[in-house]
Amino acid sequence: MQTEDTLSTQTQAGEYPWVWLTGEALLYICIGLLSLIVHLLWLGYYPLQEQEAVNALAAWRILHPGLALPAEWSPFLVSVQMALFGVFRASDFTARLLPAMAGFSLSILPSLWRRELGRIGALAAAFLLAFSPAFLTFSRNGDGIMLAGVLCAWSFTLAYRALADNRPARFVPAAILLGLALAAAPNAYTWLLCAVIFTGIYYLRCHGMRRAELRAALKPLGAARVWLALALSWFLGATALLTNLAGLSQAAALPWRWLQGFAALQNPFGWTGMARNLLFYEALLLALATYGAVILFKRKSPAAGWLLGWFAVAALLSWLASAGQPSWITDMLWPLAVLAALGIQNLWGTVIQRLRRYDLIVLAPLTVLIAFAFFQLVEYTRVPDNALLAYAGVGFGLTLLGWIGYRLWSDSASALRVGALLLFALLAFYTIRADSALLYQTGADPRESYAGQPVSLALRDMDEFISANSSHLLRDARAASITYPADLDPILGWTLRDYPKATYTDASSAAASDVQILPYIPDSAGPHGYIGQRFILRQQYDAQPLSSSVSLGWLLLRAPFGSLENELIEVWLAIPQTDTQS
Repeated sequence: MQTEDTLSTQTQAGEYPWVWLTGEALLYICIGLLSLIVHLLWLGYYPLQEQEAVNALAAWRILHPGLALPAEWSPFLVSVQMALFGVFRASDFTARLLPAMAGFSLSILPSLWRRELGRIGALAAAFLLAFSPAFLTFSRNGDGIMLAGVLCAWSFTLAYRALADNRPARFVPAAILLGLALAAAPNAYTWLLCAVIFTGIYYLRCHGMRRAELRAALKPLGAARVWLALALSWFLGATALLTNLAGLSQAAALPWRWLQGFAALQNPFGWTGMARNLLFYEALLLALATYGAVILFKRKSPAAGWLLGWFAVAALLSWLASAGQPSWITDMLWPLAVLAALGIQNLWGTVIQRLRRYDLIVLAPLTVLIAFAFFQLVEYTRVPDNALLAYAGVGFGLTLLGWIGYRLWSDSASALRVGALLLFALLAFYTIRADSALLYQTGADPRESYAGQPVSLALRDMDEFISANSSHLLRDARAASITYPADLDPILGWTLRDYPKATYTDASSAAASDVQILPYIPDSAGPHGYIGQRFILRQQYDAQPLSSSVSLGWLLLRAPFGSLENELIEVWLAIPQTDTQS
């Protein structure tokens, strides 16, 4: 049935085909394009970490049978990687492409929550989800954790929209996405348990007609087509459309892998690592979420309790099940992003829209001074000139003096508005600084908490070293037979994937080959008849309590501290027989 309003809308759309291109839509497009660029730029710069290599190597060996598959991998991610490796060249870039595109989709997701968050709040959520250091860093990581979280976020969003808009048909795509998430990584069960807990609490708090209405609204969830969509997406996503049945056992084992984290009984003080990461990396998100929570509590909104409860439960489950993996922190950041969006929506109405002309006159140059100071700090990381630090100090000092002068000249309300926005700008530039460091500067430095256990860039030199010598001695860059320790299989197996004769061996069995890769043992002479060279496989940092000045120097300047321990490997090349005889 068409009403006058729908007919008018259709007529308007026909006469003005670009009517949808509003200022708000342009902002979403700009955020989305910037997010796409940042998620894909230098995606393959850092070598794959061990868990990333496990997934990529599983996809490679399924396509090129021979050696055994790794023990535990992400079934859905491997299924997509198989397709990407088949269509494009297998590389670090293509191994991370799906999680990166999932992270990019977060710049679109908040548009479905405009009614609840407000237009400004939804735009703010799009920016925060796209450029938060945790969401950005781990969406460029091929371990499957962030991929599962994004799929769950989209699934629950569509399910909520189906309930709120009374469109039961949306339960089917929600079920499909949830099935893929359950086949992607074990943290999907954190989302599932949170959903069950809070749905149950809400149901118990409802009485009479409200409970009956809730049962009626949830009744479409029991439809056969919804459960069939869930089961089929889980099954087909895990098995790569029936081309990889080994993924079925991996998907079935994900709940057990999730529970294994609980069985490990994390160190009771281990939660301080997650809390430190929240303070160090997510200062902007945390500050805005705190402001949003205070506003909701002042309004006596029940949303504050639900969102903080979600944060608490997700934080507890992530801490228990993470087994020390930093990427699990993303599961607890979603409710903080919602609170931060609500905080910015309130900030827009109570602070930004009330700015006066003199507020803007003062705010503009002070913001420029903050940007200038941060640019000097970034430049100092490239060129360690103390003059740059002095310029940064002058920039921050003038900003503070300018605000104090404005506070003395104007009323307190104007000064507070300007001060709040300056603090927001300061945290925003700090977040951008953290993003740039993690992505393009210190992403392979173990002193970065979000870096996990990075693999050294020197591993690329090892591949070039073997290839060059194989080409020189065997007249074929990939003809060398290579052996390496079995415990280094995920990393070295992926790095040497283009060598058909590369295989792993047990430490007890020494096989003759053109190239032997061995762990570095001090004072070891190496195998007879070989010449070798050492390479750094990984670097490790033994975390120690740091002073405030050292911590601040790392966070702002990425100034190195402490010492790193190198995990070395030795690459031994067989000397040709003719050279030996001569």
